[in-house]
Amino acid sequence: GAVAGALRAAVVALVALPLMPFVKALGFFRASDESESVPQSHLFLDDDLEGGLSSLSLPDWPPPRSSSAAASSPSPLVERGVLLLLLLVHNYRAEARSNPFVAALAQLADPRFEGLLEESSGDAASSSSSSKGAEKTSSSRAPNPRGSFESVMLSLGEGLRGDALGGSDAKADQAALLLYSLLHGSSGFERATLARSDLDALAVPLLAKLYKSTPSIGEASSSGDPNSNSSGDSSNGQLSSLYVCAILVLVLSTDDGFCSTAFLHIKIPIVPWYSERFMREVSLGSLAVLCLLKSLVHTLARLHDPFLVHSLLATLANLAPHAEQLHPYAAQRLVAVAAMALRKVHTYRTQLFLATLASEAPRQTRGGAAGESPGALMSGLDESEVLRAEQKGEEAAALEALTAVYQDCAQGLLSFLSVGLSSKHLHKNGALLYALMHRQRPFLEALELAKSVLFPETAGGASGGGASGGGGLAGLMAHLPHLMAFMNLKLDEARRRSCAPSEAKAWGLVGEATGAVKELSVEETATILERAAGSYLSSQGAHQILANASVGHAPKVFYQEQSEPEAFFVPLTWDLIKLNTDADLIWT
Repeated sequence: GAVAGALRAAVVALVALPLMPFVKALGFFRASDESESVPQSHLFLDDDLEGGLSSLSLPDWPPPRSSSAAASSPSPLVERGVLLLLLLVHNYRAEARSNPFVAALAQLADPRFEGLLEESSGDAASSSSSSKGAEKTSSSRAPNPRGSFESVMLSLGEGLRGDALGGSDAKADQAALLLYSLLHGSSGFERATLARSDLDALAVPLLAKLYKSTPSIGEASSSGDPNSNSSGDSSNGQLSSLYVCAILVLVLSTDDGFCSTAFLHIKIPIVPWYSERFMREVSLGSLAVLCLLKSLVHTLARLHDPFLVHSLLATLANLAPHAEQLHPYAAQRLVAVAAMALRKVHTYRTQLFLATLASEAPRQTRGGAAGESPGALMSGLDESEVLRAEQKGEEAAALEALTAVYQDCAQGLLSFLSVGLSSKHLHKNGALLYALMHRQRPFLEALELAKSVLFPETAGGASGGGASGGGGLAGLMAHLPHLMAFMNLKLDEARRRSCAPSEAKAWGLVGEATGAVKELSVEETATILERAAGSYLSSQGAHQILANASVGHAPKVFYQEQSEPEAFFVPLTWDLIKLNTDADLIWT
């Protein structure tokens, strides 16, 4: 009996040994500053295995601070444990396969948030009761992994900056993927994180990674051949980092408190990593808009990735209802990118029309019937003509997909502009109104060109004011031109106003009025627009137009993981493992 017991204990120890890094990784969730005893984390795979793992002590996280850089870095065992944790939780996540590690991650708890986590713990337990492994995990005999969510969040914020986890991009990518795994896998951690008022500790390094993952691209380069997918210019790791950062920023934007605080209360004194423009005291919301716009331009010009475009647009849609006091440069970029997207819609729509005609030229040449099969149609052509027709057909398909992506982009940016200049925010976004008026000529020209594509319902009903009478996208289209026309009227009145000195001072005009046309300075124009914004809301027709425009505003967008996420996250995790173990292991 004693021999059998010793043998069984040895087997348990051998099985537990490969899982020690996983248990060490769970040291993230043990609070280093808690005075009370925190129960050890369990894997609950087998009674004896559970007993063996429960005797392993979990290291404190974050590690003790020291003047030595080596002493302040996590141990190699913890780093390897995090990588193993990421690999385990992203394998076999479909409902048909039981993953006890995913179930254990869903049970994470912080003693200070017991009331907040009660509902999420019950939901996780009920959702996992369908599988045998999950039943063991949610059983009453097994305590949930517990620890300090605050320590984890702050440590991940440092890791995203690239210094807390070793000072490399690979370590920052590892922190980003771990943050995604926790936010998506643990509803308790997600609620506790989004409830914090210092989310800039995560948002600023995330925006910096998003910014650095998108190299600077002149907007003129986006006019190249749409069929040439030059995504190979970026490495797979850089593209994966862009995906993860975009998703994480989208998750943060679903919290109304964060969005409102980002624009009104969080000011970044200086942004040294933003090279396009030197800015001081920029709000976190304005910085987020700038980084999202840069990533959007890069994706449209080089990647042509609909998922990434829609993720970035969804984040902008979530930020739009809270956008106030936009930085002037953020306002300029928003108007410029919107005008670019409108022009591209018209350009690619025209190219699509020509490519479609070229692909149908053989049918028109031979007078083929509408129901004639492609084989019969091509039988009378030589090989070069058939190849040319096939190439034109492929080009038309690529242009159609690209036109749809730019169309979604134009609609999303028009919606942001309309929300930012709605009755609720018009008097709070003077910089955005000024930027729109400053670039009104190219913006209106681009809008007119793309109108028949974006708003086909207004193409034939303009004479009767059909655009202003409908809702949805037509309402968005009518709002901005109507607003610009009203502001132009007020500016023209101010230039030609022959008034008393007291009235000139009230309108922001310097000196006495002379009756001649007055050239307004930037400060005078901004003052007139600010005063005219109040009178616009009470002008004729503005109320109905604003009401119609509000119908087209996009609702809040939440992130939903796509089916078969292993196809993306498992290769990404292996890439991180290779990058973080190159010094220790030989990879072929």
